[in-house]
Amino acid sequence: MFWVYCALAFMFSAGIYLALWSTTTFTISRMTPVWIFPAYPLLVIGPHAGVLSGKLLGTRGLDVIIGGFIFQGIGFMVALMIYAAFIYRLMTQKLPTESVRPGMFISVGPSGFTIAGIINMGQVIPDVIPADFMGVGEVAGTISLVVANWMGLWLWGLAIFFFTVSVGAHWSCVGHGKMHFAMTWYSFIFPNTALITATFSVGKALKARPIQIVGCVMTCLLILTWFFVFYNMIRAVVQKEILWPQKQEDRDEGGWKTEVREAMEGQRRDAQRNAQQGEPGQIDVEPESPEIVPRLPRSRSDPPGVSTTIAYPKLPSPSNSAMLMSGARFIATGSEVCSPEPASSGATVPGAPDFSSHVEAANSTTASASASTSVSASLHSLAHASCGFPHTGQS
Repeated sequence: MFWVYCALAFMFSAGIYLALWSTTTFTISRMTPVWIFPAYPLLVIGPHAGVLSGKLLGTRGLDVIIGGFIFQGIGFMVALMIYAAFIYRLMTQKLPTESVRPGMFISVGPSGFTIAGIINMGQVIPDVIPADFMGVGEVAGTISLVVANWMGLWLWGLAIFFFTVSVGAHWSCVGHGKMHFAMTWYSFIFPNTALITATFSVGKALKARPIQIVGCVMTCLLILTWFFVFYNMIRAVVQKEILWPQKQEDRDEGGWKTEVREAMEGQRRDAQRNAQQGEPGQIDVEPESPEIVPRLPRSRSDPPGVSTTIAYPKLPSPSNSAMLMSGARFIATGSEVCSPEPASSGATVPGAPDFSSHVEAANSTTASASASTSVSASLHSLAHASCGFPHTGQS
């Protein structure tokens, strides 16, 4: 079962990191030690191997120790690289917000579990190592024991450093009302169990009773902290601060949205609708109907290449109809300038095109547009009157 757990821990840890790196983008400002979580299954293999190897005999115990060192090293090295990102985040972005600040204690766990695993496995190596191991036999066991103890002391100092920094980061949050309960409060508990276990392992390796007493005191404080966190969790549930719609981790679950977010989405929808209609500032505008393209009669005097097709869109509002009337007047005025008139000598200009047919069509179109304007304005007035809105002259 130990090897089955090692295989599953390795696959799940690597798979979770691969999924995160493939589908999610994180910024350094959002970095917390929670990024270490996928490596935690690997970080507990060492302590497990240290306890299990002492119950096995011969080479079976040595195999467990070797496997424990390998997988514990993978977990700690991944956590160590994440430590670098965590320090960089603290140097550039200051401390995390109060709601996620308890997660800083997670940085204590990797060092603590590694200390417990290495020291415990080092204590068992002299008893399970064969006589011809690495060509030196018992000497290899003694050297491994000494190196494991010194390495444990080295990492114990690192765990105490991160524990001190995490405690100091909460000094400004002690005041009443500055910290509300969140599930991240349980980070006060489980990472510090690794530090306490490491403290007992160091005291056992050095045979130092004062260090073991410190471990007992820390254990009592941790139990009291657990009761404090559990009480605040029940209190938060009763006061509907957690496990309630629009609260903390459930604020976006089940389709619930805050009023501010609803207002922002409504403004965004209105802006998109106005942009599509091309009339910012107006919301309820009748959509334009397809264009009607009448074909004007072609005059024989029209020069080759001159198109006689003019597109007149069917406009929904009086303002657009007025624009059409102005365009029609411009066409009529221009046609008078371009129409053939007798010269001073009474002769016509040779080669001048005959636009009389165009002028007649433009005048008829202008009359039709005026009629459409009147009908459209009447319909808008009737609609506003039926809905109880005052008529403003606009759609």
